[in-house]
Amino acid sequence: MNRKKPIELLLIVVAFCVLFFFYFQTPKLEPEKITRFTISALPSPPKEKTVTNKEDIQKFSDYFNSLRLYPEVAISVPAGASVWIKTTGNLYTHQITATGHIIQFDSRTYRSDYDVAAKLRQIYQSFDYPEKNKAD
Repeated sequence: MNRKKPIELLLIVVAFCVLFFFYFQTPKLEPEKITRFTISALPSPPKEKTVTNKEDIQKFSDYFNSLRLYPEVAISVPAGASVWIKTTGNLYTHQITATGHIIQFDSRTYRSDYDVAAKLRQIYQSFDYPEKNKAD
C-alpha cells in the first residue's frame, strides 16, 4: 500500500505540470490563419471595423503577439470591455476583449503591464476601413 502513494503523488505532479503548461501559455495569433478580424470600440455608440487586408492583419497580430501577458485567475468577467475583437479564419476563430490592463483571450484572462485597451483603441482609429454600427 505504501508503494502506491509515491506513484499517486507522481501522477498528480505530472498532471499539474501538464495543466500548468497548457493553461498558462501566453496566447499568440497566427496571422497566416486569419482571413479577417472585426474590432469594435466601445462604449456607446458601439462602432466596428472589419479588417481584411493581410498587411493590417499582420500589423495587428505583431502587436498582439508582442504583449507581455501574465495569466490571471478571473474572479469575475471584467465589466465594461472597451475593445472587442473577433478573428476569423478557416477553422480558426478567437474572441478577445480588453478593459484597461485586463485581456480575455477566448476564455482565459491575462493582465498586462499597461493599458492595452487604450492602445487597441488607437489601433482601431488607425485602420482606414468603413466604420459601422456594431451588430450584436
